[in-house]
Order: sequence, then structure tokens, then C-alpha cells
Amino acid sequence: MTSYEMRKEWFTEVLENYHTIPAVDWKRLFIDRILETSRNIAHNEQEKRYHNLIILRYIAAERLSTQKICKMLHINRDRPNYDAITAHAIDRLLVLAFGTDGINWNDTST
Repeated sequence: MTSYEMRKEWFTEVLENYHTIPAVDWKRLFIDRILETSRNIAHNEQEKRYHNLIILRYIAAERLSTQKICKMLHINRDRPNYDAITAHAIDRLLVLAFGTDGINWNDTST
């Protein structure tokens, strides 16, 4: 497993468990800070959509269905597309969290 994959796995796990982590725990404070930065630098519609997807999927107090999130954000409702967009949104946060160490240098898909 690459260091990028380890960081992404850890970050995704923290997002998935966000509501069970105490508000004063460093992991939750770290996520809160990254999300605040994400909100502040989201200057175009695509970046705002990525940010809002993370908020609605992982952070919002009320858990929304995939269909509801997709409808709100105007995202294609098929599951592979939703998961791919979520992965990209997390990648965006990884760069904010870890700088160049948050980039998958082995990705040849782009």
C-alpha cells in the first residue's frame, strides 16, 4: 500500500466515523479545519459541489440517501459515478490536508 493509499484510507475512515468521534478529539478537529479551508477556497461551482458532497455524505447531522444528495447537487445518480465523484472530492481534501503527499503520483488515468 502506498503512502497516498494509507492517507486516503485513514482520511475516509475518519470521515465515515465523524459522528462517533468526540468533538474535542484531534481527528475531528483536523477534519473540521480541512473542511473550513475547503469551504473558503471553493471558488467555482465544481469545487463547491465537491465540498458540499463531503458535507452531505459524511458531516451533516441528518444522514441523507444517495438519491437525495445526487438530486440536491445535480449529480448523476448511478452508484459508480457517485462513488467516483466522492473519491475525487476526498482527493481534493487530501491535498489540503497533506500537501503534495496527498497526491496520488501513481495515477495514470489523467
